[in-house]
Amino acid sequence: LISRKAGIIAGLAFAAYGTMVFYDTMFLLEVLFILLNLIAVYLLIKYKGEVRLVRWFWAGLILGLAAITRPNILLLVPFLLVWIYFSLPKIKEIKKRLPIILIYLLGIFAPIFCVTVRNYLVGGEFVLISSQGGVNFYIGNNPEAEGLTMLMPEVKLDETLPWTEFRAAVHMAAEREAGRSLTAGEESSFWSQKALDFIIKNPGKFINLTFRKLVYFLVGFENSDNGDIYFSRNNSSLYAMLLWDKIIYFPFGLILPLAVIGMIEGWKKRKEYALLYIFVLGYIPTVILFLVTARHRLPVIPFLLLFAALGILSTREYIGKSNWRKGGLYAGIFIVLLVLCNRTYFDIGFQNESQVHFNQALAYERQGDLMAAEKEYRAALESNPYSPVALN
Repeated sequence: LISRKAGIIAGLAFAAYGTMVFYDTMFLLEVLFILLNLIAVYLLIKYKGEVRLVRWFWAGLILGLAAITRPNILLLVPFLLVWIYFSLPKIKEIKKRLPIILIYLLGIFAPIFCVTVRNYLVGGEFVLISSQGGVNFYIGNNPEAEGLTMLMPEVKLDETLPWTEFRAAVHMAAEREAGRSLTAGEESSFWSQKALDFIIKNPGKFINLTFRKLVYFLVGFENSDNGDIYFSRNNSSLYAMLLWDKIIYFPFGLILPLAVIGMIEGWKKRKEYALLYIFVLGYIPTVILFLVTARHRLPVIPFLLLFAALGILSTREYIGKSNWRKGGLYAGIFIVLLVLCNRTYFDIGFQNESQVHFNQALAYERQGDLMAAEKEYRAALESNPYSPVALN
């Protein structure tokens, strides 16, 4: 889309992106989701202007696989349909463009349909993909929500509740409040409605909460949820070089300012780069409606890196041509954003040291290294002397 040099810079940066390396070691959705997103975008670029329907089916199918991996990508589909419609300049008649859009949608919903049918056969009700959406939406939008961690008034989501019991506890809370038994789909609708009630009755709180989550998304600090990202630097000198939190929150705290410059520079070619803008600006709301964690914002990183490469190359070109006005403007924007992105706001920056040491102790105990486990348990208690699980 941009240039061979920009592609190489972005590719190398992504290969060495510390947060991605961290999550590559875990059995989480993000690794597969990002791969499918990139293939889906690549096929859209490759098939731009294409009239053969089978190709658009394959492009849609890949996005459908991404959707059953993480359903929030479906919120971008309307924007992609508009892009496809205007990417067919050779086809003048509207009625000839519509079959392409319909075939693309058919490709998207083919894998989703399979999952929906299986949900019905197993659970006895039509659940599109997953029944987790409702409670996730409520966890991100309720009177106790702060946008970073799992909090809800109905269930005490702390270390006293094992993760394996989370689903059962949330389900019981929904049934207790509803006063009847709930299916998985009914439970999801119950929590979704509670979230919507909170938003409607507390518009000021919702706007403030959403703004805070937007700030959390844009700052460099990596909010951990499945293991402490920064503490893990102690386990690998190579990894420690790829991610750190001193002076700047590297790498996101450096990438975002560069990407913003690239997005400003790229606006003159916005028709060519439209897919990149869609996947950055369109994906952000799908995160800040829920929780903002390091892994949840990972899907935008490949696209930000392409813009960052454009920002680097364009600034270098302007300075090389002695265009000090444009080069100086971009340098100034970069410095301002670098300062803003590399400080903490509101509640972000908090690290649960007790939980980190407790997790380490569990790992050592399961390996049979009881001396190391005891040391970590004691470290957990130094940080939180009243931790029930560590005391136990």
